[in-house]
Amino acid sequence: MQNEVIAKILEKEQIQYETITKSTSGFTNDVYFVDEKFVIKVVAARTKNEKLEKEIQFYLNTDFDFVPKYVASGVCDGITYLIISKLPGDSLYSIWHTLDVEKRKHIVLQICKILNKFHIDMYKFLPTKYVYSDWAKKWNDSFIKNISIMKEKGFDVDFLEEFRQTRLPKIMESQDPCLVYNDAHFDNFLLDGDKVYLIDFDRVLYGSVDYELLIIKSMLDAPHKFASEVDEPNVVPEHYVGIWEILMDNCPQMFKFEYIKERVFIYQFVYNLGNAYEWNHDDWVANELDKFKNFFDIK
Repeated sequence: MQNEVIAKILEKEQIQYETITKSTSGFTNDVYFVDEKFVIKVVAARTKNEKLEKEIQFYLNTDFDFVPKYVASGVCDGITYLIISKLPGDSLYSIWHTLDVEKRKHIVLQICKILNKFHIDMYKFLPTKYVYSDWAKKWNDSFIKNISIMKEKGFDVDFLEEFRQTRLPKIMESQDPCLVYNDAHFDNFLLDGDKVYLIDFDRVLYGSVDYELLIIKSMLDAPHKFASEVDEPNVVPEHYVGIWEILMDNCPQMFKFEYIKERVFIYQFVYNLGNAYEWNHDDWVANELDKFKNFFDIK
C-alpha cells in the first residue's frame, strides 16, 4: 500500500522511475530509494509530521555543499513527503573497520570542517519548541521535569534538587547559541572516495554549540549503541580511540566552556534518563543517579 503512495508522489512530481525500494533504516520516518537517484521520506504511521516538516524547512533555508540536494516536498493523499537526491557512498559505521588510522584521521578532520560550517546563526525556520535562546533556563526546566518524574517513581532525588539550585546555574551560565545538528553519529555520515557527506536533519535545533557533543560523546563511549544491526558486529571500540582529541583540536568552539566536562556529562545524564523512561527501565534510572553522584562527588 505504501508503495502505491510513493508512486503517486512520483507521478505528482513528474519523476519517471523503474524501481522503488524501502530502506531498512530510518526510525522517525519511512524512507524509500528510487532508482538509486532519489530518496523519498514520508511520515511514518507511528510518528507526527513535525520532524519531517522541520527537515523540509532545513533544506529550504540552508545551503551546504555536504548535504543531499533538495528536490521537492509536499502532501499527497494526506501524507507529508520530502524528496532529496540520493548521495553516493557508504555510512562510516559500515566501513570504519576497513580503514587505516590515517584514513580515519582524514575523515574526522572533514567531520570537524562540516560541523564548524554547520554551526551558523540561522534558526528562524525552526519551530519555537526547538529554539533554546536561554540555555540555563532550558536545563533548569529539564531538571525540574526529571526530578518530578523520578520522585513519582519513588527515587530519592533531593540531592538533585539541591544541585539544581546551587551548582547547575553556574555550570550552564555560559552559552554560544547556533544551529546544532544534534545527531552526529557515524550512521549519518557517508563516505564517497575522499568526500564526507551528512544526512538526516530531523533532530536539528538551535542551542549552545557544545550540545553537539552529546551524541558524539555517547557514540564514542559505546559505539555499538548507534550502529545498525547489520553494522554492529563490525564495530571495534578501539577504532574510535583518539576521535575526541581530534575534535578538541579542530572544533575549539564546542570545547571553550569553563565547565565543558560537567556540561557534557549533564547532557548525557538527561539523554540517558529519557531512554530509561521510554523503555521502562527503572534500573537504568538508578544507575544514572549513581553515576551522577560519583561524577559530582555527592555523598
